[in-house]
Amino acid sequence: MLYLFSLPDSSFTEADVKKRVIELLCKYYFRRNVTDIPSTRDLDSINVSLIEKCDENIREGNKIDFNFIASQLLSGKGQPASLDQFRTVLLDNLFYNNEYMARYALVELDESYQDKEYKPDLWEKNEKGEFIWTVEHIFPQGERIPSEWVNMIADGDKERAEIIQARWVHCLGNLTLTGYNSNLSNKPFNQKQEKSQINVFGTRIFIGYKNGLALNNIPFCVGNKELTLATADKWTEEYIKARNEAMVDRLIRLFKFYNE
Repeated sequence: MLYLFSLPDSSFTEADVKKRVIELLCKYYFRRNVTDIPSTRDLDSINVSLIEKCDENIREGNKIDFNFIASQLLSGKGQPASLDQFRTVLLDNLFYNNEYMARYALVELDESYQDKEYKPDLWEKNEKGEFIWTVEHIFPQGERIPSEWVNMIADGDKERAEIIQARWVHCLGNLTLTGYNSNLSNKPFNQKQEKSQINVFGTRIFIGYKNGLALNNIPFCVGNKELTLATADKWTEEYIKARNEAMVDRLIRLFKFYNE
């Protein structure tokens, strides 16, 4: 990007090349950081080679367009993981494997629904430099699973609840973002969903899953019924899996490259 921004505008065929390249690199490095493809050790040489090809193109009297940069970046040593590889990693316990990329994925999902009327700042930080919006595990991640959750997710079978927890607790389908993580904690699902508080003006506001956050309203299907985190009447392994697949499907659409 430093190289591109050092070039005069006359070096580009389109006025928005740099903007589109930024968007391309955001996609590219999210996929790379999730899949570890290409390898970290190759990144410097990939970028140096891309700069050299752009420079050579300019010396030959040509201008740079977006397709030229994209085709050079996405081929050869810089070729990214396939969509199938990307999907496989996203479907896994992404938060456990890479919590920063899990948070980024949650923010990107929410922002994909944002418009002029709905635009929360999910990157906002407090005076200590900490994110105000933090990752919330719907089915709790702690070793001691509360009895209410054991009953809901495994019909009272503690061992089965632990197996389900190990398999699904850190996947995207079991995650959301909240500014009130400590208020939700290990509470039963219906309390997390309905949780509200009274502000100084006496107005009842939701801080649970009915808070209007787009993440909590991503639709998923169980059987022939369409649900969301805000409308679900329970939280089970089947629900987590269905929501996980719906969220990953949307991420795949968001992070596909132009040639896929």
